[in-house]
Amino acid sequence: MNRRHGRAVLALIIAERSFTFVEAAASEKHRPRRCGQLVLPEGVSLETPAEAGQALGDYLRENGFTARQVVVGAPARWMIASEKPIPPADETQARALLRLAAERLSTADSGELIFDFIGRPIRGESSAVLLVGMPRIWLNRVEEMIAAAGLRLSALTSTALALAADEPPSSGPALLLGPDAGELVWREEGRPRLLRHLPMALADGGDAELDGLAAQLKRAVMLSRPGLQQANGQSLTLWNQAGLSGEQISVLSSRVGLGIEDSRRNERETKDSTGVDEAIFIPAAALARAAVSGRLALDFAHSRLAPPRQRRWGKRSIWAAALAVAAILAVVSFYIGIEQRRAELDRLRAQLTAMAPDLKAAQAVVDRVNYARTFFQTRPPALEGLRDVTLSFGDGERVWATGFTFRQTGQAGLTGKAADQRTILGVLDRLKKSPRFDQVKLLDMRDAGGGSRDVAFSISFTYSAE
Repeated sequence: MNRRHGRAVLALIIAERSFTFVEAAASEKHRPRRCGQLVLPEGVSLETPAEAGQALGDYLRENGFTARQVVVGAPARWMIASEKPIPPADETQARALLRLAAERLSTADSGELIFDFIGRPIRGESSAVLLVGMPRIWLNRVEEMIAAAGLRLSALTSTALALAADEPPSSGPALLLGPDAGELVWREEGRPRLLRHLPMALADGGDAELDGLAAQLKRAVMLSRPGLQQANGQSLTLWNQAGLSGEQISVLSSRVGLGIEDSRRNERETKDSTGVDEAIFIPAAALARAAVSGRLALDFAHSRLAPPRQRRWGKRSIWAAALAVAAILAVVSFYIGIEQRRAELDRLRAQLTAMAPDLKAAQAVVDRVNYARTFFQTRPPALEGLRDVTLSFGDGERVWATGFTFRQTGQAGLTGKAADQRTILGVLDRLKKSPRFDQVKLLDMRDAGGGSRDVAFSISFTYSAE
């Protein structure tokens, strides 16, 4: 966005429970006039924009802030960002294509989203832009809060992206780290390709918290596009708003596996008479410089993807424009569809290659299970019958089988011995009660003889395994 502010502008950064701001003007060579921080009262937040705006207006008046134009930096947790390829096209064609992509993202999310993008299409060759969306409810709340404070909203942008644009053009990751969250930006030759919110809490910067932050940074790198998954020896630029010490930064660097450079070059430009830590004003100072110099690359309040104004044209012009746009969109959609399918095919092939060892191991398990299953499916009824007869012997009873016969018709016979007649009658009763045994008869029950007190028995029955 090329909106140069000749008058003073107030750069306001929204945090979880506070606002930080820097006032600057182009006529003063972008040096901040004054800085401030407002911690919102209990029960007041952006969900109550009128009360938040009243508190903001009171603070600004009491501390001598005179700027009426406000540029707001919003946190990455409000936003979704996705890099989109653009075929060779001019600005108008590229915006039409990005509106289609934005509509698809809106339908996949709940609530109305507004989108803007960072980057510029190149006529004659393919390019890529970063498409960034945000729920409209946040824009509405910011507008209501700014109006309640008696100010005018000039722009609403991303804090981390504005801060990254204030750095010299370079490649690699940059992390805006606050006490409650982190915002990761990945740049390639100065162009942002990724924006991601990292939820975290750094109460005291202990080992467990540093481990959690390191794990999230590694995960963010691994989940990014393949071209971003390797830092190629580049270091991570850290905007340290969480108050990490040099030793803690060194520990974090070793655990992440990236060199970390703590960016502190703006501290001397942001002095506050209240004694608040100067480092917290670095994002607001960067946003103020971008605003007064017209270098805001992203503005949800004046999105370049907003629907164009309707104009009264003749029927011929309307039909000609509609046919031209339809033809362009058809060609562009066809091209993008091919590229997306090709990328999906490459991804699936790589996934299958990576899964090959697991698939081989899984197939071996399936083969073993199928082999074992045949034992149960083809097991003869005689084994099932012998198993069910065995189960009819009570636990702790002195009874045992000495013979078992089984015919294909299901007719079977059991001979055995027991300690007494009561035990034999108990087995006979349990066989009769089982639904798998029919025509159960006690054929014989006598003393076993030979000086033994055991009782021999013989039972016949018909068995059905079903």
